[in-house]
Amino acid sequence: MNNLQLKIAALKDTENKFACLLKIAKCKNIISNKEYKRFITLKDPVEWEISQLEKELKMSDGFINDRNFNPSYGEIIKVKRELASLPLYKDILDNLQEIWEEISNKNDALETDYIQKIENEIATQWLWPTSTFYGKTDFDNLITFASRGSENINKFFINHLMNQKRIENTLLNWQQESLIKERYPILDQGVKAHLDKQFYASVSTLVPQVEGLLGDVLESQGKNRKDYQWSRQPDVRQIISLMIQQWNSKALNSFKSAPDMLNSLQFAVPNLYNEYIRISAIPDRLYRHGICHGLQLNFGTEKNSLQLILIIDRIIFFYTRFGN
Repeated sequence: MNNLQLKIAALKDTENKFACLLKIAKCKNIISNKEYKRFITLKDPVEWEISQLEKELKMSDGFINDRNFNPSYGEIIKVKRELASLPLYKDILDNLQEIWEEISNKNDALETDYIQKIENEIATQWLWPTSTFYGKTDFDNLITFASRGSENINKFFINHLMNQKRIENTLLNWQQESLIKERYPILDQGVKAHLDKQFYASVSTLVPQVEGLLGDVLESQGKNRKDYQWSRQPDVRQIISLMIQQWNSKALNSFKSAPDMLNSLQFAVPNLYNEYIRISAIPDRLYRHGICHGLQLNFGTEKNSLQLILIIDRIIFFYTRFGN
């Protein structure tokens, strides 16, 4: 595979992602017109370099106009790393990365504010999607749902909000997070079981991963997961409190609504650890105790499975941003 072609592909990938982020930022009014014009000029060196490499490619003896040239994402990432170490490209890529982070932080802050407003509105056991939040569009969807009056909130989440494409995008977001790379293959199979409507399989796979992720968080804080009794709800509440305290101190600089988003976990996660007593169990509720001890037999529902995905999504969102 031609090295010039790979360089061009790597630079075009950087340029396209930057342009896409700028477009989103402009549409959401995250940046002003003045900022947009300033940021867009930073693309000029990249475009110029791409044009020079394309000229060089055309002049090379081995040039072949290969329309089927389609490098893998891994190859593009490798070339990007190589380019970042060269003085010629380092300043260009560093400038784009700096702007990327600035806009991403503004976008995350805006979206978390929307999520907090939404969760205050719905006040149910559901968590709103975090890594795939669509800002005002999601808020408008909620208003539409509320105006209907008669529609069940469970059906809204299952049939409208969390469609297959959005769940697949959630999984793609998780795949990009290096902090959970060893846990990702399990999450992948659990979510794919959900998409295949194998809900007993998905719930059985995902329930332990909530616990596993919380244990990872503890260890990232220098604590030992073995010091806690995971079957006891008070211990789980303590773990969530420790997690929230650390993340709040870091997240508040970026998201003013972080405490509300994290406090939602204070209810969603410990609820999984209620003791399962068949005679008094709430129908269609998930009990970690009942599942792990083979007592609960009706846990394989789409609602339970989707709620686990959304809990895990919230934990991963904060852990990968503020957990190390």
